[in-house]
Amino acid sequence: MSEPDPGAPRGRSAWRVAGIVVAVVLGVCGLVAVAGVLLFMLAINSLGGQQVSLLAARVRLVVLMARPALVLLLGSYALLGLAQHGRASRVADLPLVAGVLVATVGYLLVSVVLNDLADAEVDRVNLAGDRRRPLASGAVPRDLVVVAVVGGVLALTAAALLGPLPLAVLVAGTLVGAAYSLPPLRLSARGAVASLALPLNVVAVPYLVGLLAARAEVTRDDALLLGGLYAAVIGRLLLKDVRDVRGDALLGKRTFLVRHGRLVTCRVSAVACVLGGALLVAAVPDRTPALVSSYAVGLSGVVVLLALLARSPARATTRCWWGPSP
Repeated sequence: MSEPDPGAPRGRSAWRVAGIVVAVVLGVCGLVAVAGVLLFMLAINSLGGQQVSLLAARVRLVVLMARPALVLLLGSYALLGLAQHGRASRVADLPLVAGVLVATVGYLLVSVVLNDLADAEVDRVNLAGDRRRPLASGAVPRDLVVVAVVGGVLALTAAALLGPLPLAVLVAGTLVGAAYSLPPLRLSARGAVASLALPLNVVAVPYLVGLLAARAEVTRDDALLLGGLYAAVIGRLLLKDVRDVRGDALLGKRTFLVRHGRLVTCRVSAVACVLGGALLVAAVPDRTPALVSSYAVGLSGVVVLLALLARSPARATTRCWWGPSP
């Protein structure tokens, strides 16, 4: 495997290839979708009607559990880790990119299945009839376990090929995910602890898998970028509970919002978003006035929207859609 040019600026890589990162993630998702369609067409020619229906249901279940929006999100974080050291922009890096994405998507499948199994009762209240949540709409838990096992095998195999450090990060992330979702710890019901633990799974694990797969030294800019993403995602995930507050309160899931109320939650979310933005700007080695100003304007808009959310009627906010949720 070829080494990156030692003379290339290390911190600038992530920003120079941001467009390439998104394009690669979308391209991989597209290839997976095409492969799935081709396999499905072959299956139709060789299977009976009942078998085809069963196969179609299982393919749909895998797609639902992968949640394409989350694949894009976590895949982008993983490739940012690679791009930090110039390892996501060359043809020679494509095998490395593919390995990192396979490890990330497999890890995502395991995490989502664990979370859905643990939150089945809450989802039946908050997301009744939502076809994107299989357990809330009647899927068999055994099928979800199969999805998790396949995802886990793919993730661990790909991470082992990437090296011992990516493998260690992935195993640690899976254990944190299990502790987040499952008893006896079930961190998801522990207020502030949940808000700190979930972003580790969403941001830190894929980012560090990509970063360590590049076999590079971790620099100050790497740490700042991770800190900025982590803080910003804390702010975002606090808002997810606004949608779920009815079922969480009804079934005794003591989230940060249930414990502290909407006003405090919005204030903490605003602080986390501003802190995350400041760290992201600090991670850029060649900051310009235009970049700093654009971040300042965007973060000001976030603070204003959160102030409006804190004062809006509770019934209106429970009908809001807050984007892809783990």
